[in-house]
Amino acid sequence: MSVPSASALRPASPNPRALAILLVGMVVISFNGIFVALANTFGEVAGFWRLAIAFSVLTAPVLVNRRRKGLRLSPLAIGLGAAAGVAMSADLVSWNTAVLLIGPGMATLLGNTAPIWVSLGAWLIFKEKLRPLYWVGLTVAVVGAALIVGLDLSQGLDTGLGNGLGLVTGVTYAAYQLITHRARALLDTLTYMWVYAGVGAAILLIVSLVFGHSLLGLPLQTYAYLLAMALLSHLGGWMLVNYAFGHLPVSLVTVTLLGQPVITTLLQMIIFQQYPEVWQMGGGVVVLSGILIVHASRAAEPEQVKL
Repeated sequence: MSVPSASALRPASPNPRALAILLVGMVVISFNGIFVALANTFGEVAGFWRLAIAFSVLTAPVLVNRRRKGLRLSPLAIGLGAAAGVAMSADLVSWNTAVLLIGPGMATLLGNTAPIWVSLGAWLIFKEKLRPLYWVGLTVAVVGAALIVGLDLSQGLDTGLGNGLGLVTGVTYAAYQLITHRARALLDTLTYMWVYAGVGAAILLIVSLVFGHSLLGLPLQTYAYLLAMALLSHLGGWMLVNYAFGHLPVSLVTVTLLGQPVITTLLQMIIFQQYPEVWQMGGGVVVLSGILIVHASRAAEPEQVKL
């Protein structure tokens, strides 16, 4: 039996094309918070238009594809898609509002604590085993978040509320990912995005009506930013990221996506001339370190359903 060469023993290098697509996708979704800040409208209003536009764009290709293949939506698939729509609508309301209160950079950072809550939810709900390193990462991230939130409370009620909503975003986004983990076994990516976008838009329409926040009559500039967010960041950006999930190791993708809050913060500094305090940046580094440790604790686990 021949001995394999050293080159054969080395792990295959990442697909350069997929890696480039991932980096572009990461940059594109980093504009989400910027578009929300520029649109400057109520959280549920921005969320409604983001999902409603995405639902409208996806309707024709999804229906044509399912009719061509003779596919039908099962009650379970519809239920999971609806549950994802509930989680996504809650996520958008909390995150969009946090962006207006504390800026896109910090809101995106706190929202990206989702991997921590996903792992915790998988442990509690799906009985997955967590390594000791996970608990180290969780502790580090919580300390960083506590540093940011605790010191920001002295800056005023709005800032404290914004940080709280940023953390709520991380939890609701984690709930969305946990639901996605189950739903994607029943639905393809486009159909899944279509179902949850339709349900989420309907929920946010009701929320907007309850609070008396009009969806119409907004400045044209606001609609332009909301359209750009829906088409570029929500559809375009996440399509690129989802493609990368299918062609690169999941550990590489998730760690790369940690660059999102960094890019968003840089864009915030360039566009709005808003600079985080030194202690906020320090707390942000601690949070990102905790998330990175959580990813490291799960990197060796078998890859699951692509989100």
